[in-house]
Amino acid sequence: MRAITWDADAAPEHHDDLLILRVGPHLMRDARRPHDTPALRHLARLEARGHLHGVHAMDGGPIGGSLGGSHTQVVRALRRAHRHHRTGEAHRGTVMVHLKHARYRAALHDLLRDDPHVEWAERVPMRFIAGAEIRLPAPRGWHHAAVRLEEARALPGFREPRRIRVGVIDTGVDAGHPALRGRIARYVHRIGPYQAGPDDVVGHGTHVCGIIAAAANDMGAAGMCRPRLFAWKVFSTDTYLAGGPDAARRLYLVDAIAYRAALHDALAARLDVLNLSLGGTGRPDPHEAALLARLQASGTTIVAAMGNSIAQRRRPSYPAASPGVVAVGAVDRSGEVAGFSCIGRHIALCAPGVEIWSTLPRQPGTFGYGVTPSGRRAAGPSGLERNVRYDGWLGTSMACPQVTAAVAMLVGMHGPMAPDDVRRHLMRTATPLPAMRGRSFTMSCGAGRLDVARRRADATRGPRARTRRTGR
Repeated sequence: MRAITWDADAAPEHHDDLLILRVGPHLMRDARRPHDTPALRHLARLEARGHLHGVHAMDGGPIGGSLGGSHTQVVRALRRAHRHHRTGEAHRGTVMVHLKHARYRAALHDLLRDDPHVEWAERVPMRFIAGAEIRLPAPRGWHHAAVRLEEARALPGFREPRRIRVGVIDTGVDAGHPALRGRIARYVHRIGPYQAGPDDVVGHGTHVCGIIAAAANDMGAAGMCRPRLFAWKVFSTDTYLAGGPDAARRLYLVDAIAYRAALHDALAARLDVLNLSLGGTGRPDPHEAALLARLQASGTTIVAAMGNSIAQRRRPSYPAASPGVVAVGAVDRSGEVAGFSCIGRHIALCAPGVEIWSTLPRQPGTFGYGVTPSGRRAAGPSGLERNVRYDGWLGTSMACPQVTAAVAMLVGMHGPMAPDDVRRHLMRTATPLPAMRGRSFTMSCGAGRLDVARRRADATRGPRARTRRTGR
């Protein structure tokens, strides 16, 4: 088999060619021009000299957008961001600046931070997954027994969570896969300037979706439940970050603009739970942090992978380490914490994450390519080929969707629950592991291994039903 993981040891914290800023409430002096400040003059000069790939207003609508007339892209984006600025809604009024050359970033960043009409300007943290070639036997379905799925489905009152909305932001999905046909309620792969095709070249998103919701079949790849799946593709087919053409590990770089747009879209989709089997060591900038907080405030439980790192296991990865997120580590068949699973006080619980059998796209794909330091694809040999249709993979990325499915089952049985209540319930019903040595929580295991059959009286209804209609 070939296993996909993502590894904090191999990647930088930030993009070297991106900045994100939030405009102030008094940015625009009139209908035509932004305030004539050094920072905005410099930004306009960079555009005039052809040094920008783009400037995009990140307001949740079509990214960028044309307002007509002869205004430049910079002015259009600033006007649009200003129009959507709302006091108390920190995820609105932001602009992403994509530079063609990283050497222009530092000077622009300094000017923007000093501009009185810019509330904040920050570098953009990288989010990614990574591939490693590993050959192991892949026993099929062992993880279902480990989390006691059959026992949970036999409980009195169990209902298939067919109306529960589950989001997956990842590398895409093969929606026509025989085991996923009819399971994908919506698939978004074209977002504003991000015009990627529908194919899941990497296969990671298809594998994650299959762990949640694949139909049972003769190949032994069955999902845990059948919710309504909403999938967003936020990985470019051509842009990867890797250790070089000869490296055994391949990192797949999240498209920062598409990722933010997908989070905005997830707000509008009224999700019950969102799966984020991706991450990076850079702390969220204010825009990403605001989007994650807004999703949780409006009732969406966010489940994220802890990350895979051997050399720096204690280094936090985000969004798993963000407040309120259900951070998931990985255990193996013996119940031991997987050697690659990151640890930390923010972990909630673990789930099986080794040799997890699930769906892969029917079309061939690769594990990535060598790249230049700025993340652009470099000339050289093509990447490693992955399997098609089915395979067993490992990583906290594979543990994460099992907890996502558990949340869907929980909400499907007990009705709307606040994200904090969901997190507490998952931790209180987790099975303690031998490595915990009698303790109720450790930084390696969290509260223990996921147990979907263990019932508690404290699985109570939360306030989410009152908040779902507000602020979306």
